[in-house]
Amino acid sequence: MVTAFIGGLLALNARAYFVMTGLLLLAAALLMIFKRKADHQKMRPIRLGPTAIVGAGAGFVSGLTGVGGGVFVAPVLIGLGWMSPRQAAALSPPFILFSSIVGLLGVLIAGQRVASGTPLYSVAAVVGAGIGAAIGFRWMSERATR
Repeated sequence: MVTAFIGGLLALNARAYFVMTGLLLLAAALLMIFKRKADHQKMRPIRLGPTAIVGAGAGFVSGLTGVGGGVFVAPVLIGLGWMSPRQAAALSPPFILFSSIVGLLGVLIAGQRVASGTPLYSVAAVVGAGIGAAIGFRWMSERATR
């Protein structure tokens, strides 16, 4: 989480921000597409050193871009064969929450302004997450009974 704080202290110019964020999100999406059947593969053992590097990198990028770290860490964990998509999905929400909070703290300490709609966006995101979780739970429960 220290790396998310450090990333939050840095400010990118608009062009660099949009290009970097877009490329990172595209890479994450491609990893998820190509590894979508990873639930049925044998997972590789997780070692502390490489895992710490992946977590620190995801935290830094999260603080730098303002995008929750789980968006970056989950595809990497799946892509490296360390976790199944279900396991990564379970890990992502707390990683997103904590890296976002710590990154925001870095942004505020650096004197950057937060968008005026941030409180409203935050409430909408929590409500959307709750609705999505309810739909996903119901859909997954129905699939399990078939």
